[in-house]
Amino acid sequence: MALKRQRRIGTSIHDFLARFPDDESCLAHIFQANGGLEKPCPQCGGAARWYRVRRTRRYVVGCCDNRSFSPMATTVFARSNIPLRKWFRGLLYLTNADAGLPTAFFAAQLGISSKAAWRLANRLRQHLQLLDEEVPLGGRQNPVFVAETMLGSVIRKGSVTNVKVRLLVRSDGPQTRFLALPRGRFRHVRQMVEDMTAPDARIVIRSPEIAAKMHDYRSFNAGRYEVAPDPWGEPFGELEAATLRMKRFVLHAHLRIDAGYLPSYLGHFSYLWNRRHEPVSAFDLAIRTFPAPLASTLDLAG
Repeated sequence: MALKRQRRIGTSIHDFLARFPDDESCLAHIFQANGGLEKPCPQCGGAARWYRVRRTRRYVVGCCDNRSFSPMATTVFARSNIPLRKWFRGLLYLTNADAGLPTAFFAAQLGISSKAAWRLANRLRQHLQLLDEEVPLGGRQNPVFVAETMLGSVIRKGSVTNVKVRLLVRSDGPQTRFLALPRGRFRHVRQMVEDMTAPDARIVIRSPEIAAKMHDYRSFNAGRYEVAPDPWGEPFGELEAATLRMKRFVLHAHLRIDAGYLPSYLGHFSYLWNRRHEPVSAFDLAIRTFPAPLASTLDLAG
């Protein structure tokens, strides 16, 4: 008897509207997700008595001269005039998606300009990327498998033609992630892979050619690295399936992708792929916590 395919759990628009009817409910959720009333004072670290400042998006802490703080200051929502409910709806669309969503979709659905929609979508994709990369891959009894692939339709800075970008596909079984490599040789790739892998995890490379390039054509640490005896074994079959699905997902709606933003597109796919068997909806998981984004993303304020 064939096993029934388990789909990723989504969140309906009806449930979303009931849960977040306005900006106030979104702000209260962000405040609660970041520690709520139990959060210590950001200035002195002591116990705080938080209360909301009326007609603003700020909270006052009952110490340190009653200084006010914004719950959005260290989130992807910082320095933006877009209503919070539209940010949350944009995140709902991304977490319910089965393929990449173009900027025109967000502009039409949220009633904002194309420029604002592009900025909003890029910030939210990076939010999903940061959530997906919070925990390193692998463990003592859980090796990380590494393979190589190419992704086309990418535009590099200063170029007007599409190029192909080399990617490393890494998986420990439950989690699969994609790493866009710098232009040229595999400089710094080894350190990048190790930084994103648990320190006690073995790294199994699909072919001797990839291993040689990762180690700059020198011998490598056989204690941690090894070349797979069967490059077409089951773990690498799973990598191939994830890679094919990623290419369909990313290139379905994006004819060309700026190389500088490629990691967030890959992170969007990885976030959804890695949560396809979760018993909780991908949207609920995405709003449980709000890690601080990179400064380059905040420069895209809309």
